Amino acid sequence: MADDPTPHPEAVARGGAVETLPDTLAMGPARLARYRPALLEPLLEAALESYPEIHRWLRWAQAPLERETFAEFIRGREADFDRGVAWHYAMVGRDERVVGGAGIFPKEDPHALEIGYWVRTSCTRQGLATAATRALTSAAFTYLSSIERVHVLMDQANVASAGVPRALGFTVSGPTPRPRLTPGHSGLYLTWTMTRDEWGDVTKREPA
Repeated sequence: MADDPTPHPEAVARGGAVETLPDTLAMGPARLARYRPALLEPLLEAALESYPEIHRWLRWAQAPLERETFAEFIRGREADFDRGVAWHYAMVGRDERVVGGAGIFPKEDPHALEIGYWVRTSCTRQGLATAATRALTSAAFTYLSSIERVHVLMDQANVASAGVPRALGFTVSGPTPRPRLTPGHSGLYLTWTMTRDEWGDVTKREPA
């Protein structure tokens, strides 16, 4: 699981206009579908199944997951998408089962975004987080003209999650001291970075 930070609304105006991402993105074995009220129940089911793991790493999963508070969470993420503040998606498998979630968020730097993701516990080790991160990185550089860097932040102790940006060719820096906000946090974070130019080189090397 990678961080799910609070978005910075002041970072979304790009050259006087608000750019945005598509409602749906292809990601190989599944698709990314923006959060909608219709996805509340399947998202909640996936999150409840995965609660021990997401509670360990993700700030939004620190309180018990209850339907009403989770519905409010979904509505807030949907509003963020509508306003171009941040883009949150469910990972939906070919069988229409929700297999996780992912999003991309503005940072203080108006030329950078950060990706976060989580995978349903029964669906790990299937390449879903890597596929989602690839899709969101590509979308950021395709649809958001002012973005020059994409980051993935995670706690240094989250060894499994580090395999995702590493596999895609992101460059790591850190560790950097950070507050411990979840039970799994060590207080040290790694920052993985991909630039627009580097991503162009990565995609040229990938099979057509």
